[in-house]
Amino acid sequence: MSVSPRSATTMSATQLIIENANATGAALMVFDHEDRVCHSNERNSKVFSFLDFSRSPTYADVFRASLEHRRFIGPEPYREPDAWLSQAQQFRRNHRFAQFTKEYPDGRIYLVTHEVLAGTGSYLCRVDITDKLAQSLRGSGPLLGPRAWLGALGGLTSNPLDANSGGVAVITASGILVDANSTMRAMLGESTAFGLMGGRIRFRMPAENDDFYTKLAAVLANGDPNGFDLLRVSGEQQDEYLVKVAPFSVHTDRSGAGMAMVSVFDPHETADVPASALTTMYGLTPAESRVALAIGQGDRPEQVAQKYGTSLNTVRTQLQTVFAKMDIGRQPDLVRLVTRLALFFRPRIQP
Repeated sequence: MSVSPRSATTMSATQLIIENANATGAALMVFDHEDRVCHSNERNSKVFSFLDFSRSPTYADVFRASLEHRRFIGPEPYREPDAWLSQAQQFRRNHRFAQFTKEYPDGRIYLVTHEVLAGTGSYLCRVDITDKLAQSLRGSGPLLGPRAWLGALGGLTSNPLDANSGGVAVITASGILVDANSTMRAMLGESTAFGLMGGRIRFRMPAENDDFYTKLAAVLANGDPNGFDLLRVSGEQQDEYLVKVAPFSVHTDRSGAGMAMVSVFDPHETADVPASALTTMYGLTPAESRVALAIGQGDRPEQVAQKYGTSLNTVRTQLQTVFAKMDIGRQPDLVRLVTRLALFFRPRIQP
C-alpha cells in the first residue's frame, strides 16, 4: 500500500524510514496520527499475511488479528487481551523510542523498534536477528546498537555490556542469549556450572536451573527497572558462581521489555564482597561501595571517615545515599545485607 499524503518534511522522514527498512530487511509498519497503518512494506505484509493493510487497520486491529492467529508466546495476551492492549497502547503513547526483543511461535527472534514521528504518528519495525545471535557471541560486536533511524535519541549506548565488571549477558524472557561481553563468553565456554543449550542459558543442576528461571520470570514480571534477584550456582569441584538477574535497560528511562541482564561473579576470586559487586548490583559509586562495605563489616562512620581521609559529614551523606539505593533504612540492615552477600562470595567448604 502507498503512504498517505503528507507535508514535504514528513514525507522525507517517512521515506527515510522506508528506505532503511527495505535496505535492512526489516518488517515495517508506519502509523498515522489516528494510529492507523498508513504504510506496510513487503516484508511486513508477509509477516502479517493474515491482515489486509489496504484497509488501514489500527494498532488495535493488528493486535486482535495477531491474537486470533496465535502470534504471541506466553499466556498474558490471551488471558487478559483488553488489559494487555491497553498497556501496550499506553506504552506507545508515553515512550518516544523503545527497543526490545520478541520471540514468535515459529522460534524466530525479532528486534522490535518503536519510534514516534514528531507531529504525525509512529512506526514499528521488526528485524529478524535469529541468525545473528551466534555471530554476536563470536565477537562480531554488540547486537543491541542504536537503531533510531531518525536520530531522535543520539545518547543510546552502542555497547551497553562492556562497562560492566564480571561476566555479563543479555537474555530474553525465555533465556535465549542475545549478547554477552568477553568475560561471559569465556565463562560459557569454560564453566562446568552453566552454558548454552539450544541458544538458551542452562545451568548444570536442575534445581538451580529451575530457580534461575523462576527468578527471571519474577524479576521481569515485577516491572521495577531497579529490581533484581540473586542465586548461587555450582559446577564440578570448586566451579561456583554468584548470579544476579535484573531487567535490562536499553536506554536510560525504562527496562527493555522481555529482556534481562545476567551478571556472573566468581566467588573464589576473593573471600570478601568486592566493591565492584555493589556497584553492579545496586548502582553505587565506588566511594559509596567502600562506605557500604566498611559499615556492613562493623565500622562506625567516624572510623570510615578516618580510614578514607574524608569528613564525617561526607560519610553520613554517602551512607544515606547507600540506604536509598539499597532500599534499607538502618545500619543494622546494611550489616545483615553485606553479611548475606559475603556468604555468597565465600567459597563453600567441601565435606
